[in-house]
Amino acid sequence: MSRFTEAWGALTGRASAGRVVPQESGVVAELARMRESSDALTSLIEEDREWQRIGSLDPASELSPRQIDVELQLAQHFAENSPVARKLIDSLASHIVGRAITYDSDNAQLDKLLSQFWTDPTNEMDSYLPKLCREWLVYGELFLPVFVSEQQGLMRLGYLHPRNIKTVRFDPDNSRVALSVTESRHGLDDRTWTVIGPETTAEQVAEGQNMLLYYPYQWRAAGRGRPVLAPAFYWIQKAERWLSERMMRATFANAWSWDLTLKNATGEMVREQSSALEAGGMPHGGTYVHNDAAELKAVSPTLGASDAIDDFHALLKYIGHTASLPAHWIGAEADVNRTTAESSSSPTIKFLEGLQAEFGARIMHMLTLQRDLFVAAGVWRPSGKDVGNITLTLSDLTPQNNDLLGNAVAKLVPATIAAVHSGLMDMTTARRLIYQVSDMPMPDNIEELVEEQKRDDAIMAAYFLSQQGGQNKPEEDASKPEDAEETE
Repeated sequence: MSRFTEAWGALTGRASAGRVVPQESGVVAELARMRESSDALTSLIEEDREWQRIGSLDPASELSPRQIDVELQLAQHFAENSPVARKLIDSLASHIVGRAITYDSDNAQLDKLLSQFWTDPTNEMDSYLPKLCREWLVYGELFLPVFVSEQQGLMRLGYLHPRNIKTVRFDPDNSRVALSVTESRHGLDDRTWTVIGPETTAEQVAEGQNMLLYYPYQWRAAGRGRPVLAPAFYWIQKAERWLSERMMRATFANAWSWDLTLKNATGEMVREQSSALEAGGMPHGGTYVHNDAAELKAVSPTLGASDAIDDFHALLKYIGHTASLPAHWIGAEADVNRTTAESSSSPTIKFLEGLQAEFGARIMHMLTLQRDLFVAAGVWRPSGKDVGNITLTLSDLTPQNNDLLGNAVAKLVPATIAAVHSGLMDMTTARRLIYQVSDMPMPDNIEELVEEQKRDDAIMAAYFLSQQGGQNKPEEDASKPEDAEETE
């Protein structure tokens, strides 16, 4: 029960469930004593509007439209102006998308049709996908209008900026499914888009109006998307403000001044000397003549900035934790060896693989939707054998050490051969072990491949033996007459 509810119960003399509040109970008794102090009670209620108890099951967990707009403003500001935020977003996007994303299908005609969608001048997916990935990470949402050619079934993608989205309506029975999006247009009436959901058919997309793909980056299981760096906005601002102040401190540290001490001087003498210095200025490279009663020296401020790098590294590490990036990936580690780099990078690779799989699922949804649109338009008809299965290939994030892998396989093969000959291991287990260490999937038809390879080896062996026999055949003596054998 929230503090607001408790306060209301104290005022009415009842708890939220309708029972009478016992006056001797702890917090309720305290609120009863506060009843006569309206200012204190009002302060308590106002405080409760901004806070909720830890562990509260308040159903109103979704951000308000105003909070979402503020968060998107911050996301846009930091993505465009903050070197730290931009570095984090670029690092995540470059690993998720990589150098290229490729696809393939089990039908050559479908490949050509999908290529029309992929390379269409409006889509240009090779260059558009990295930008979409950055937008997806920066704002936590992608709103892509879909425009379909009825005759060809070709789909073209648009883009709506998340800050122009007024509301996203979800299915009341399944909060994971978005139904519609309302776009706020400057100087025009609002426009409502229908979200292409899991049960939307290709015919509905082709014949419908204002159809849209909605791809949120969700921290929770449902609800609107959130910027990937939202928890770090406050600390990114602190880090950059701190760095700016450090630069200001460095400027002050380089600013020195003259300190003139007049010994046993009266106030009038000090004022006269100050007026003389202001009129003539301090000498630069010249000579200043004075007696032993005055001492002149140049001084600079001591600001104690020796701990600057450690403090900045601590801030960067904390910010990097938001994006699950290790310290050495964002320049927050002064000393990194190979062992610590590999151990700290491994959890990050797993996190990036999850992000990559989530973004790849969005791309696969586009491709399968385009395939179904081609079928609905009659441009492509799947056969019984080639049903139009599509496979997507993303960049491999797992670092491969070829030297270690080669040495491991070189040691494993003789060991498995010895184990098979001694009866300690069967051939199938040995093959599976070698494939597993080599980080390769073992083919299902491995026995057929082995027999085929044996036949090929036998053919090649027979060929080389025949060639070797022909080359080693003794040559006839050229000096011997051709009819010598007959005369003998």
